[in-house]
Amino acid sequence: MGIAVQGATDAARAAADIVLTQPGLSTIVDAIFISRVIFQRMKNFLTYRIAATLQLLVFFFIAVIKMHPKVGVNQSHVCACKVDQS
Repeated sequence: MGIAVQGATDAARAAADIVLTQPGLSTIVDAIFISRVIFQRMKNFLTYRIAATLQLLVFFFIAVIKMHPKVGVNQSHVCACKVDQS
């Protein structure tokens, strides 16, 4: 990857992949610093979302365990009412 700075010759600018418009290489240092800050924010957000998802999963798992859901229909609770067909 080629980088040309502001005062570079036309040949260097043509061959470069990136042409900086400010003098010196401090622009690269600033870009690296900013990209590291952005990456850290993305990492923190992903950590937060994973933690929130795990919190919900644990909550629902505990709720299901505590409520003891019944699988199927228990026949003793079915209404055995007589229907008058006259």
